[in-house]
Amino acid sequence: FGDFPFVDLAFNPWDLQQFAIVDIKGNFGVGRIPKSCKRGNKIKLSRELGGSIFDAEELSNWKKIEWSSSHDRLLVMDRSQIVELNFEQDWQLQVVQAKTWSDLRDYRKLDDDFGVILTSAEIIVIRTADDSEHIVREISWKHDLDPRDPTLRLALQKVEYNSKCSVI
Repeated sequence: FGDFPFVDLAFNPWDLQQFAIVDIKGNFGVGRIPKSCKRGNKIKLSRELGGSIFDAEELSNWKKIEWSSSHDRLLVMDRSQIVELNFEQDWQLQVVQAKTWSDLRDYRKLDDDFGVILTSAEIIVIRTADDSEHIVREISWKHDLDPRDPTLRLALQKVEYNSKCSVI
């Protein structure tokens, strides 16, 4: 795959033998764990299902990869961007670009329909549902957390009460 260390891995929720990885430079790939674990079997990455979000201006080694709304869509991110890509239809879309006034800090998938992005300046709720063509920014708001703190992370919990859903 490359000479750089891997920083994140995500298993495909629709096919648990398939996984996606990303390294510190933003190179990503999709691989499959063999069904039989015979001696000599190796985990291999598909040459067709890979790419890079490398940005020479991005100095951070923080990268993240996550499956999006379907088995053929991935979210690949670094501190300055989130890119959604569909490797079966061969397209990619820059969902968020945070190069000027904020940095990406974290991303959490809430469920199959929504995800939450934490930046150094705001919290963004996105719709990742498969019924929309691309990811949609549903709502965002600025927060008063220290924008210089690179350790900021999200923790989400979905709570249902009287048939209504809330996120805390």
